[in-house]
Amino acid sequence: MHLLWVLSLVLSGGGKSVAIAVTLHGMEVMKFSRTLLYDPVLRVLHAWNGFFIVALLLTSAAADVLGLDGSVAGLWRLHVWLGYGLLLGVVGRMVWGVVGPARARWSVLWQLRQLMGDLRHKRVVELGGGDRPPPLAALFYLVSYGVLLLSVMTGLALVAIEFDSGPLRVVLGLAFTWGDAVKVAHELGEKWFYLFLLVHFAAMIWHERRDGVPVAQGMISGYHYRREDEDA
Repeated sequence: MHLLWVLSLVLSGGGKSVAIAVTLHGMEVMKFSRTLLYDPVLRVLHAWNGFFIVALLLTSAAADVLGLDGSVAGLWRLHVWLGYGLLLGVVGRMVWGVVGPARARWSVLWQLRQLMGDLRHKRVVELGGGDRPPPLAALFYLVSYGVLLLSVMTGLALVAIEFDSGPLRVVLGLAFTWGDAVKVAHELGEKWFYLFLLVHFAAMIWHERRDGVPVAQGMISGYHYRREDEDA
């Protein structure tokens, strides 16, 4: 089990690198090949959306615990403005999934045929082919993006219904008869993202332990690593 990735050095322009890892059994030197998988725009959007999702979950949980009235509480107003920030990130990710480089496009996540084959052969936890996430993870991401879009839209609807504000004000302003259904949908989206964060971080830890490669740094450096003995 690798407790800490201490150092990663580029040895050549051919994508070879070496990492020094501290393990329970001492220091170990391992060689990797690497691929630049995540472009800078995708990495910025990932960090942007991740920040606003976590901030929205925290402000919502804090407001629920404190029992604040949404019509006057500064915490809920902060929650609304954080929602606008997430809206910008979601729109950016949707556009980049169409006009961005091949590895950032939505087609990378559309792997239903391969997933069905993996399910038949009980290979649902196999790694993807380098340029793509594993099929099961790809489906999870697609569903999560759909839920994220639903959460943003229901959040805008709630701002219009409960505060008579926001871009949907003209359509839904003070339409209280819709409020309960929209609020339930929004809260279901919130619960999904608690699950998403748990599964996302657990999967990163599991892959690092199983495959012996630094996974978590991918959205910082942009690189996907593979052990050289796997490439042989």
